[in-house]
This record gives sequence, structure tokens and C-alpha cells, in this order.
Amino acid sequence: MLFRSGSVPTLCARNLGSSPILIPDGSTLVGCKQNRVVNVSILLPPKTSTPIPVSCVERGRWQFETRQFSPGGGSDRKLRARMCQEATAGLLERRRVEVDQLAVWSHVDEVLGAAGVAAPTAAYHEVHAQRRSSMKSYQKAFPYPGGACGVAMLLDGSVEGVDLFDAASTLESLWEDLVLGYAVHEIGRAH
Repeated sequence: MLFRSGSVPTLCARNLGSSPILIPDGSTLVGCKQNRVVNVSILLPPKTSTPIPVSCVERGRWQFETRQFSPGGGSDRKLRARMCQEATAGLLERRRVEVDQLAVWSHVDEVLGAAGVAAPTAAYHEVHAQRRSSMKSYQKAFPYPGGACGVAMLLDGSVEGVDLFDAASTLESLWEDLVLGYAVHEIGRAH
């Protein structure tokens, strides 16, 4: 899969393969002129180019770092919930995905501050980069539960997030990014 041209709220994703590719909401993409987060889950058909709605999660950079995006890990549950609510409202009211970019940047600032992370370009991904050892400890503590096709996150006894997929193999392939997204939230709480 390649991410080609785009503007701030949209990227063009190309699936060069012969199977569909799932890009879950909250997936972060690192590189190009700014890091982005995918606003809604997208299933890319084989051998197609598809515009996908994204938001910027790196306010202080607008220059090429690389010519392609790389996967950057999952985003936290609050950002995913905000994007889901706004995307759904935009689709219902205006028939297009719209997410408040200023609110996304504000959320990124909150996450960076809560995690005690200094990021010169206000890049969300810096939480992943600067708290790598904490992230790895979460991944070790929460290995994929074989055969599961869904997960519920409980925090102090209340359900904070639920992810459900079509098959255990789908969840298994996305497990590390989901754990990283949940870890971002917990690192901010623990700091």
C-alpha cells in the first residue's frame, strides 16, 4: 500500500495488492510533510486508489521528511472517539467526513503535556518515540489473547473502549497498534 498525493484533510491511498486492506480509524501515518491520523476505518479494495480522510497530528512541520508515510502506531481512545463523533455528524449532516483540525491539535497538545513529552513540531508520534520503553512494557504485559476477535478496555472498572473485528486474524494483525493506543492514554495518566 502506498500513500501518494494529498492535502491536509485527505490522502490518496493505493492498494497495489490483490486483497483488500483494512486501515483502522486512529492509525497514525508518519512522514511526508506532516504526520497524520486516519479519521475513519477504511477498507481499500484491491488494485485501487482511494481518497481517505485524515487529520494532521504534527502542527509545527510542513516540509518533506520522507516521500512516503510509514505506520506510526495507534492513537489514544479519546482522539479516536472524538474523530468518530465528528465524522459521523459530518456524514449525517453534510454527507462528508469532517473533523475539527484545531480540536485535534489541542488534543495532541494535551497528550504531549500529560506524557511529559517535548516535541518541537508538536508531533503526536513523539509520545511513541520518547516513551518507547513504556510502550514496550505495555506490549509485553498485554499479549494478543489467541483466538479473540474483539477487545474491551476497562479502566478502574468501567468500559473505556471496545474494538471488534471480523476475525481473530484481523485483531491479531492490529493488536500491537491497539495496545500502543491504549498505552498512550495510560502513560499520560501515570506521568
